[in-house]
Formats: sequence, C-alpha cells, structure tokens
Amino acid sequence: MPAYPWLFEEVETVGGYDKELNVPEPFRAGRRGHIVPGEKVRQLVAYLLLLKQVDLPDGSAPAFIEYRKSVPKEPGTGGVDGLVQTSALDGAALYTQHCQACHQANGEGLAGAFPPLKGSPVVNDANAELMVRIMLQGYDARAEYAVMPPFAEKLSDDEIAAIATHERSTWGNKADRVTPDFVKKLRATIKTETTQ
Repeated sequence: MPAYPWLFEEVETVGGYDKELNVPEPFRAGRRGHIVPGEKVRQLVAYLLLLKQVDLPDGSAPAFIEYRKSVPKEPGTGGVDGLVQTSALDGAALYTQHCQACHQANGEGLAGAFPPLKGSPVVNDANAELMVRIMLQGYDARAEYAVMPPFAEKLSDDEIAAIATHERSTWGNKADRVTPDFVKKLRATIKTETTQ
C-alpha cells in the first residue's frame, strides 16, 4: 500500500473518478484489487489546487475545483489528471503521482527495493531510449530490486515525456529533455518488435 494507506481504497474495477496507483507486488500484501485515491485524497488535491487559482476575470473568487477523470489533451493545452491547467503537463506532479512512492521524492529510491534515479547512468544517458523503454515496458532484470510495472497502457506519450524530462533534469541530473514525439516513435518500435 502507498504511504498513508487510510487515504486509499481497494476496488475491483477502476471507475470514472479513479486514478489507479501503481503499487509494486511486494508491497501489495496479498491485495489483488486496484488501489485508488479515496474521497479525502480527491478533495485534498482539489483544495490544494484551489489555493493556486487567481480571481476570475469578473473579480469573483474561483469555485471549488471538481476532481474529474483524465481526458486526453492536445499538446500544449495542459491538464493533469483531468484538472484544468493553463500550462503544459507538469512532470513533477506526474512523477509524484506515478513514481514517487517507489523512487522517493528525492529520487534516491530505497536500498534493496527501488533503484535511485538521482545520478543514474540510465537516466543521464544522452540517448533516452533505454530509460523510456523501461517506463513503457517495465523492468524485472535485477534481483536486488522490485519489479517495475509497465506504464505503456497507463500513461500517454506526453505524460511519459513529461516524467522522463523531470527525472532527467532534477536531483542534479543534467540530461536533455524527452519529447512526446520521441516516446511515440519508440512506442511504435516496441509494438513492431513484439508483433514479429
């Protein structure tokens, strides 16, 4: 279970307002259902985002944000988890939602469980292909670490690119950004490889 387990629920199917958390198998404690944020988490996120809003053009205060299901966005129109924004996808927020439970807020991972991203040769490689492949396909080749689940079916090209760019430019990492087009092409290559 993620940290603060009382804020999350186990459900049989992921519904309209739910965003499933990726909880690695060793930490599921035998649970087989989908782990999703509970109502308190959704309201907390909505409240925190409300604090960042500016007054509306007519001078009135903004209304409470409704947490709603993710919808695909055109590049550059923004939007993270269905919460309307005015800028591009926020890689840091996406990292927090999808990666931080394992790799930690400081990018240092957990010894014996999850590898560090901070200073990682894979993350800092000039060619981001291996890193993005791992994000899309998952990884289970090192006995000293837990299995990383694949994100190809859970995250869009824009989301993968935003997370990868965040990881490659944070915690002292200094690699080039990853573009959605790069992810899209690699996703197509992987699909071709698996159908041959």
